[in-house]
Amino acid sequence: MPRALGPLFGLAGFDAFRPNVEENGHPRALADSLVIQQGPNYALAKRVQQWRALEARSRGHRVSFNIAPATTTASVTSNRLLAAAYAGAYHFGVEAFAPETTRALMASLWVHDLRCDDSPACPQRPLPHPWALFGEQACHGGFWSCPYLPRTALPFAAALGWMARGRN
Repeated sequence: MPRALGPLFGLAGFDAFRPNVEENGHPRALADSLVIQQGPNYALAKRVQQWRALEARSRGHRVSFNIAPATTTASVTSNRLLAAAYAGAYHFGVEAFAPETTRALMASLWVHDLRCDDSPACPQRPLPHPWALFGEQACHGGFWSCPYLPRTALPFAAALGWMARGRN
């Protein structure tokens, strides 16, 4: 149903409910989960982290770089739009984890990466592609399998979250 509403919003200049599985008619090889509201500095900082991790692993260092799920941290929930979007995200198959859950999950993966030579963190283990370092153990919470590009569904998740919060 939301997909059918996309063209209506397109007439108003809003890009709504774009599929998360293809780009220009071709299947997507990577998930585009960039949230524009987090800003360009955040995006650049994340890319620099990835580049540094790949470079360090290529030099033989063990690198633990696991993708965490959307988490209701204080910095995220202080932004009213993101807080509402996280509250409504489950309508689009995305789960926002509690900080305690994310901490335990990511700590477990970190210990696994340090102790297990079959982990993508181990530089002696060949990877099918360098980006497997980021994706193989990713805990995306549904962002990567969301049927819509997250930024084109975010305003609707926020609206649903605001409505749900108003009822509570």
